[in-house]
Amino acid sequence: LNKSKSIVTSQTIPVPYITISDGDWDSPGTWLNGSDIVLPNSTGLDGSVVDWNIVEIGHDVSSGDRDIELLGLIQTSGTLTIADPTNTFPVENNAGQSLTITNYLELDGVIDLVGESQLVQTENSIIDVDSGGYIERDQQGTANGFNYNYWSSSVGPISGNTATRGTGVSSTNENYTIVDVINNGSDSDNYVALNFDASPSGGTIPPPGLARTVSSYWLYKFYGTASDYYSWVSIDETSSLLPGEGFTMKGTSGSVAISDLQNYVFKGLPNNGDITLELDNTSGEVNRLIGNPYPSAIDATEFILDNLSV
Repeated sequence: LNKSKSIVTSQTIPVPYITISDGDWDSPGTWLNGSDIVLPNSTGLDGSVVDWNIVEIGHDVSSGDRDIELLGLIQTSGTLTIADPTNTFPVENNAGQSLTITNYLELDGVIDLVGESQLVQTENSIIDVDSGGYIERDQQGTANGFNYNYWSSSVGPISGNTATRGTGVSSTNENYTIVDVINNGSDSDNYVALNFDASPSGGTIPPPGLARTVSSYWLYKFYGTASDYYSWVSIDETSSLLPGEGFTMKGTSGSVAISDLQNYVFKGLPNNGDITLELDNTSGEVNRLIGNPYPSAIDATEFILDNLSV
């Protein structure tokens, strides 16, 4: 018997963490060697939450009752559902959770931001240009067909390739069209495309299961002298809009109460990084209708204070 030799159990290191089955984020069965490792974004030995994990997801995973912060996320397939586990009706009233990526995101699957859930991409993080997946983001506006909503899209077109892996090149924020990114989210879990009609009518609520109709007659953007009504420019659902460029759109349900809400689902590649819209004031002071171009909230007060100098 050679006593200089011994048998040891296998040693594993999660770089990156890799899913092996559908499940909840905090379930060991979701992760490769999950019973032998500390799960991603868990509390470290010093008592603080580890926020520098790299994760590869290829299955359907739910966030559970937690906010998730990662250094990098590579999602090859499947759906990552970010939602508070407390169910609500309708589902878009879900209180939500957050997903924060501080360095790198390759999105070849789906990130479903349920209700008030948000995707936060911190400064200097990138989303890979080769990403062929998308996020789904709930947003509500008045359903009244005779009152304006003021919108901006948090997503752009889906243009990458899900069959190849990214190369670390940052995606640019592409122009979008309304018809390509906004969907009827009356049933958020089973959203469908919107119909568009050039009639100025406010429309009526269609029977259950049929698409809602938006009047393209009332789609406008604004860039010009504030007192000049002709600075409003008529567009339609196929017009190309810049990231962050705002537009008007009336509701889908005729003369219902202003407080009645219509849920929409924005579907596309999330905008990220610096977004700039020019203000050409060579001929005098001009205004421009803009909106939040990101799938996370912006503090309006801070936004104004940060830009007082310009």
